[in-house]
Amino acid sequence: RLFEQAATERGHLSLLYEIGRELATSLDPDEILKRAITLTSEAMGARLGEAFLFLPEENRLSLRALHGGPPQWRSILDDKLSLTPEKGLPAWIINKRQPVNIPDVTKDPRWLHIPGIDEDIRSALMVPILQGGHLLGSLAVLHRQPGAFSTNHLDLMQAICQEVGLALSNASQYQEVQRRLAEITLIQNLVQTFNRRIELQV
Repeated sequence: RLFEQAATERGHLSLLYEIGRELATSLDPDEILKRAITLTSEAMGARLGEAFLFLPEENRLSLRALHGGPPQWRSILDDKLSLTPEKGLPAWIINKRQPVNIPDVTKDPRWLHIPGIDEDIRSALMVPILQGGHLLGSLAVLHRQPGAFSTNHLDLMQAICQEVGLALSNASQYQEVQRRLAEITLIQNLVQTFNRRIELQV
């Protein structure tokens, strides 16, 4: 039993290292979420994996990456969730800022069924991505088997979301620096233009 526990923990640490290494090479939020949910879903044997980015101006989680389904599912799911922002697990995550582990989605009122996509889904695990107390997004993994996710899976997902939160925060800071640099460059160009006009007038 101790050997199995040590092997499990070693596997989790290896996964966290791999995710941290993958996320460190990108400063694009969508790419960060895509890499994170792909590695997480494969490690947990999930049927579907979903990665959301929080949009404060709309107060909703926008689905940015999907693992385990055709690409067109992402827009279908996102449209469905945006039409019912007060329902489903994303709404619960926004309001509670806490992870949720559902052993049987057919018996949970928080589950928002989408015909044609989640017919074979029985259990779900969804964890918020937090940084400095602010909600940045969320990761969710969905499984065919009921009760597929344990407390160990929940702990692992929370650790993964901490890594993702750090990567998203770094990406946001980089984008802010780029925006300020563009503003400064624009101001410099305007000043140079005005100076040339003043010299011509003189």
